Amino acid sequence: MTINYLLRREQEELHRAESAKSRSARLVHKALALAYGKLLSKSTYPHNRFESDAERGVKHRSRLEAEAEDASWENEGGAKR
Repeated sequence: MTINYLLRREQEELHRAESAKSRSARLVHKALALAYGKLLSKSTYPHNRFESDAERGVKHRSRLEAEAEDASWENEGGAKR
């Protein structure tokens, strides 16, 4: 398998996961994309793996907490820089 093949297959599976109508199909396509990503990461190609939904959720919660903290600071008379 060539690097181009692995990259293409990973992208196809990511696209299929996004456009899948059922949860089970999304999970299967995400799992396949992750498997291709792991193969790519073992190669010499500088591969950027995609974030999982869980990783995105943690970042989203952290951003919401920071925004809430900023809002409370402003309500106490503080000023945002």
